[in-house]
Amino acid sequence: MKKLLYWSVLINFLLAAAQKLLIDSGKLYAGGLDGTDGCGGVFFVSGAGNYISATVSIVFALYFWTSGKDKPLWLKIAVAMAAIWQLLFSDSKQLVLAYGVAWGLLIIINSKNIVKTLKLVLGLVLIVIIGVWCVTNVEAFKAYTAWARPELYGLDGLAWYAKFYSIRTILAHFQSPFNWLVGLGPGHTVSRLGAWFLRDYAALLGPLGATTTGIGQDSMDFVAGFWLTSGSSLFSPIFGWSGIWGDLGLFGLGAYFYLAFLTWRFFAWNDIAKVTILSVFVMGCIFTQMEEPGYMIFIAFILGLSWHEHQMHLGTRK
Repeated sequence: MKKLLYWSVLINFLLAAAQKLLIDSGKLYAGGLDGTDGCGGVFFVSGAGNYISATVSIVFALYFWTSGKDKPLWLKIAVAMAAIWQLLFSDSKQLVLAYGVAWGLLIIINSKNIVKTLKLVLGLVLIVIIGVWCVTNVEAFKAYTAWARPELYGLDGLAWYAKFYSIRTILAHFQSPFNWLVGLGPGHTVSRLGAWFLRDYAALLGPLGATTTGIGQDSMDFVAGFWLTSGSSLFSPIFGWSGIWGDLGLFGLGAYFYLAFLTWRFFAWNDIAKVTILSVFVMGCIFTQMEEPGYMIFIAFILGLSWHEHQMHLGTRK
């Protein structure tokens, strides 16, 4: 099983690196995407995107660092550096933000454990210092300055206007307080079903009685037509939690949070597992990764594999 995992991750990384070079040189067509967005690894031109391929590398690097106790340090460092390199050439900035916020949340969760909290705080401070230095001194990190515009984040800033555009649109379609509880129906707002699938597969789903609203298309048009949202998914009004709430209401959100609680209770056995689970929560505030099979299945696989290895370790100690 591990060998299959190692080979799969390696193939994904090598394909992404090769695709980046070939697309930039004009020798490979990526469905209209450039070398940055088009380097999808094993998810090439599948709709999953470059950030899914980069997520596979980052999550595996974290897993490998903690579970590969029999592996030499140089190999762990090499895997980590390769994952960071893919993060850079694929311009998957949202992963950095997701794991950074997740780390901050983990600090808050562990606040009662002073020793662990101090270690986490020092680690985060060190990473921030290194990151700031890289952004200001290394050309490959310059893209991260795109978020460093304080004027966007004020109370009346364009960032909030753009991010909550779909929520305002959904609220405008509510016809009764009951909509708060059950939403407008699956595929009727900005979930992947509403924003993409019901449009792309209308010829197949329409005859079966599938219905939708104009909210998804309206939000897609807004993203394409507004300079801030077209430049970064961070400001996209189409994101996981808004789609779940719009489609399924507070009951739907409650079901997701209950599943998250069970995942946390049974699989968050170390800090790496915890920060990975928390990063999924943060990614749900950025884009629609929580509805992306390539993203969620791989994270579930890593969490499950890590948990099984931990249980086997406990068994051998007994």
